[in-house]
Amino acid sequence: MLICGIKSWDTQIIGTFNNSYKEDVRGLPILEIKDRVCGECQVGKHTKGCHQKLQQMVTTRVLELMLLDLMGPMQVERNGGKKYVYVCVDDFSRYTWVEFIREKSDTFEVFKKVIIQLQKEKE
Repeated sequence: MLICGIKSWDTQIIGTFNNSYKEDVRGLPILEIKDRVCGECQVGKHTKGCHQKLQQMVTTRVLELMLLDLMGPMQVERNGGKKYVYVCVDDFSRYTWVEFIREKSDTFEVFKKVIIQLQKEKE
């Protein structure tokens, strides 16, 4: 498998296009391409940095720190037209709750419902 950088890959594609189709295109202005790396290629090649692992636990009890995430809208709706997924993770126990919701604006109501449920279970 041949691995090449962004510049050489883009240069190969653009070079092939410029050389083989230059005579076939009429009536369009000739553009000078200054930067041969397109924005989509730059974004596609980005990598996410990793967080440093903590040496010790930050939380000392259940429900001290909740990690929340809202994903969506999903292309496929769940029953009742629910397009969003709300995920709640307790940092200490790593216990996870997942709720499906219709609109982003329903997030706070679902959060309150989950917290009330957790407080009742904790008692």
